[in-house]
Amino acid sequence: MLLELYATAVEALRSLSRYVQAHDLVVQLRGAVESRAVIDQAKGIIMGSLAISGDATFSCWRVVPA
Repeated sequence: MLLELYATAVEALRSLSRYVQAHDLVVQLRGAVESRAVIDQAKGIIMGSLAISGDATFSCWRVVPA
């Protein structure tokens, strides 16, 4: 009986750990998607206003200090 209880508790902790890892990954992915949307918008604005390609836009970002 005690061994079964221990095994159940261990499995519950493993499940909790997997859940926490998955939750953290979801949070990171949401942040990346939101950042990507902002970057794509800025890239489009620069491309349109300067009439340059996407690669040229990223080259400009590498040259301009933050």
